[in-house]
Amino acid sequence: MAKYAHTGSFSFPSAGTKTLLTVPKGVSGTLAISNNSSRSFILLLNDTVTITVRPYGIARIGSLSGGFSTKIGIRTRGASAGSYIFQQS
Repeated sequence: MAKYAHTGSFSFPSAGTKTLLTVPKGVSGTLAISNNSSRSFILLLNDTVTITVRPYGIARIGSLSGGFSTKIGIRTRGASAGSYIFQQS
């Protein structure tokens, strides 16, 4: 079983940049995120554009760096909803 795991869901009514979670220093793992809305959003790691998650799509990123804390967020262009899971590898 993983030492660190975090799950959650989100529903944002307006556009903007929102932080979902911050992964502590020294933790590497895999993030999976789903988009349950009709507009795409951009996944941000430490405020850097990583990938675009298409409407009703799923994205997965593995091996986040464990040398420093990582802020995971999204940038939306409108209302958006979805869920995510981060699990230490």
